[in-house]
Amino acid sequence: MKVSSTSQRGYAKTRQRLGFLEDDAEWISCMREAAEFRMPCQLRQLFTTILVYSQVAEVRQLWERFYDDLSQDFAHRYRALLGQEKEDMIKFKTLKSLNDLLQISGYTVADFDLPQLHDFPALVLDSLMRNNLIRRELEGYDQNTLQAIVDQEDQLNEGQRAIFDEIIQAANDPDQCNKLFFIDGPGGTGKSTLLRHILAKVRLAGKIAIAVASSGIASLLLMGGRTAHSTFKIPLKLTNKSTCAIYKQSHLKSLIQRASLVIWDEAPMTHRHAFEAVDRTLRDIMDNDQEPFGGKVFVLSGDFRQILPVVVRGTPAETIDACLKSSTLWEHFKQLQLTENMRVRSAGNNSTAAELAAFSEFLLQVGEGRHEVNRSIGRDFVKIPQDMLINNNDDDREESEDEEIRPGAVPRGLKKIIDVMYADINDPDIATDDYFANRTILTTTNTVVHRINEAVSKRLSGDSHVYLSIDKVDDDNEENFFEQEVLHSININGIPPHKLTLKKGAPIMMMRNLNPDLGLCNGTRLRIIELKPHSSHSVYAGNSFQLSQRSP
Repeated sequence: MKVSSTSQRGYAKTRQRLGFLEDDAEWISCMREAAEFRMPCQLRQLFTTILVYSQVAEVRQLWERFYDDLSQDFAHRYRALLGQEKEDMIKFKTLKSLNDLLQISGYTVADFDLPQLHDFPALVLDSLMRNNLIRRELEGYDQNTLQAIVDQEDQLNEGQRAIFDEIIQAANDPDQCNKLFFIDGPGGTGKSTLLRHILAKVRLAGKIAIAVASSGIASLLLMGGRTAHSTFKIPLKLTNKSTCAIYKQSHLKSLIQRASLVIWDEAPMTHRHAFEAVDRTLRDIMDNDQEPFGGKVFVLSGDFRQILPVVVRGTPAETIDACLKSSTLWEHFKQLQLTENMRVRSAGNNSTAAELAAFSEFLLQVGEGRHEVNRSIGRDFVKIPQDMLINNNDDDREESEDEEIRPGAVPRGLKKIIDVMYADINDPDIATDDYFANRTILTTTNTVVHRINEAVSKRLSGDSHVYLSIDKVDDDNEENFFEQEVLHSININGIPPHKLTLKKGAPIMMMRNLNPDLGLCNGTRLRIIELKPHSSHSVYAGNSFQLSQRSP
């Protein structure tokens, strides 16, 4: 890029305008763009996201610059107050809202150069006198919604009903029943539906049920769901002696003590050390060292045929050792089985039902190791039924496609796959949110994912918008050892590439757990509807999830 300038000062201003100098201009422009069309609550979400995931040089100045935009809804709500009382209430409520959002990511306003909550002692004391966690669980769910779910209990099949009755009995009278359950069932057997009914029944009775899942996207299927790590404060680096950061004087401790039931969905994908850490912590919180999880009624759900805990560069033996079944806790769980495939049962016609049944049986055979293997390649490769394949002709293959099967290679038949999957990508009448939500290309490595995304993006009509990351070496002494080009070329799991090319209408996926209450989790699928130089506006792309339906 060539930048014309007649002076050093002019050159510096040009670099700053283009975003090449390290200052807060990027975040100021982003907030200014968003303030034009976003509501205050959305601006506060954006503001906390910038604080947590970016390096803001002058946090206080950014706060003061956009305080009126961040607090606009509270200014309207408390407009009847007068003088200093009004100003204090507006500022406190704005800071409290920011603090609640920051806590989702493990931070508070005390971690940043912002006005502090303790600057308003009377308002803080009033807030502390109420345990907001317990209040939200007891009062925050819509009673009509809970009642509507409970009224549909007769739709549970025989297997679901038996499990439902046993767990509800345990929640009502834990001292007389088994307290630990594992609900096992292949995909489509109605585990999520069953959990929804259990949660609604317990909550409608005025009791507390804590709902967590092993991933953000799985937690969206549970009303009031959270990730297990954020709820129980599970450490990121786990050992066989880890405990959770739940303090004895905290509101979270009181919430857990009062809970009648804990549900943990997609449990098989979590490392056993996480369950053991929660077990140690709950024994301490409940002052009950004799019973697993301190005597709490604990319901785990999932399918061991699917994703197991990820052990980086681990052997099969190490993966098995990381599983819940390898924990000493496993022997205490009563296993409950779901076998009837509800997707087949609810199919619209016999043809669809037969197709779903065949596919479900195929998945079950693969998961249980009963499906035919492709011994010509290796015993770890299964044969895919012919009707699930997209046949590729040599005429359809692009020159860039690699004929070798190796990590990072462009998949053979990429052009053909995209032709079949996204033939109508530029037809606005067909390419709706559901169109993208029902189409996904799965592959094995991030390198191939990026190449497929680039190929699909090129087919979208419209102009491209390029967003570049800012790379920086924290240690100034090592800054000269790293060329910018080298830093730009590094792609790390869970972090977008240095150069992100986007188009209006493109499907994207969130890579952070920003706000589970709003469905903004790692894995949430979105579609871009507007792109600006420093921000973008996206909407949900057909995600099926249950919002918390709780009052703040």
